[in-house]
Amino acid sequence: MKTPILSIIIPVFNAEHIIGAIVSRVLAQPFSNFELILVDDGSTDHSLAVISQFQIQDPRVVLLAQKHHGSPSHARNIGLKKARGKFVMFFDADDDISPKMIQSMVKTIQTDDCDLVTCGIQIQRVKGTRVISSTNLGVTPVSPLARDEPFKTYIVRLLGNDSRLYSVCNKIFRNSIIKKYHLKFNPELDFGEDLIFNLNYLAHSQTISFIYQPFYIYHLDITAGLSGKSALAYTNRQKNFQNLQHFIRDSQDPTLPHLLGWIKHYWFFSYALAVCGSQLNFRTKLKRLRRAIKSEHLSKLPKTQGLSKNQRLIAFGIRTFGKTAFTLFLVATLSGHIKNSRHSAQLWRKLQVSTNEKT
Repeated sequence: MKTPILSIIIPVFNAEHIIGAIVSRVLAQPFSNFELILVDDGSTDHSLAVISQFQIQDPRVVLLAQKHHGSPSHARNIGLKKARGKFVMFFDADDDISPKMIQSMVKTIQTDDCDLVTCGIQIQRVKGTRVISSTNLGVTPVSPLARDEPFKTYIVRLLGNDSRLYSVCNKIFRNSIIKKYHLKFNPELDFGEDLIFNLNYLAHSQTISFIYQPFYIYHLDITAGLSGKSALAYTNRQKNFQNLQHFIRDSQDPTLPHLLGWIKHYWFFSYALAVCGSQLNFRTKLKRLRRAIKSEHLSKLPKTQGLSKNQRLIAFGIRTFGKTAFTLFLVATLSGHIKNSRHSAQLWRKLQVSTNEKT
């Protein structure tokens, strides 16, 4: 069989009613030189039967079936072992992609001859089959790599600006880098595993290109609560931060401590949003916020170097609001309502663009 240019990996677990949508979207893409690796991760419904039909109908579909359920990370690792393409992409079974995403991503990584390409994401907040609101992330131009700025410092700065580098689903990777450095997902992590994989990959990269179009469509079901169990454990964010520190362990750039200080504040408030948007009762929410406040000691404001005016304002606000769990609860709850309301999605988008502005 001819070696494909691209390998696309999708973990599948109990997705019999939804997997057909994204598989059909992938197979209908104008770029066709790919293999679609579907990894059934021990599904107990009819997912395996559904994707087996796609394998029969299209020779580009590769089906890998696991007897026992593991995790999305484990399933992706299984797919990586079989991936033959020069490039690799990852999608999730319950999401969607734009009609020309694959073609645009492959063209960009070939034309720019870069190590990584990342595009924008459209977050659709759905209730059943109805889209409540949508927000486009990663569609504003990023500031370029500054002269004499270390690549790792640049990546940390981008991580503090917006969320376009956190997911693996809006990216295209070089398989040669993945295989050379034996990169894989950590199946023991149930939060931030995408970020850790990206950091491990970027540790061996030198160039990155951006596409300012929301090609990847992420479906966020608000009926199930805005946060999963793993997002409500603050220790998971602390583990991610330790990995971020490991990523820059050999760097001597004096601006990095300030950028890391901002990211810690940024992630802390992200945790508060997750707690306040969860289905936990009020008393439990306050208890978790108090525990996070106590564990971080966020009273020291990061220095201003490398931060925009809006970032400094947010960091100051988090430091101030973080003194009491109740005040933090009120602010995070209000922010969550602004972010997820149908009528205020446009406002939230403007606020995010403002936050991304550099001084």
